[in-house]
Amino acid sequence: MKKIILASKKDFVIEWFSNGHGGSNVNAHKNLCRIKHPESGAQAQGTTHRESNKNQKDAFDALTKTMAFQKWLRLKLDELRTGETLAERVEKQLSPRNLKVEGLQDGQWVEVE
Repeated sequence: MKKIILASKKDFVIEWFSNGHGGSNVNAHKNLCRIKHPESGAQAQGTTHRESNKNQKDAFDALTKTMAFQKWLRLKLDELRTGETLAERVEKQLSPRNLKVEGLQDGQWVEVE
């Protein structure tokens, strides 16, 4: 089975931050993770663990479940399936051969050319 990759790590903005008020060593480690996917506008963060890799995994998991990312993913998969972008498919459907324009004339609907 062929594996299709739609997004890679370079498509995300990964930010690390710490939480709370810091003293000399309190909360000094930036182990909380925020991940953004600029193309879809989706973002999520992982803040429940002390380990940065677990927070990063949680952030990725949460991001992939957002509505914005799911919508982007559906559009990308549809582009792969059809070979056309959504805009191209809409343009094709709105071609003159697919449209019928009618106007009201003397109380009757007649086709306008």
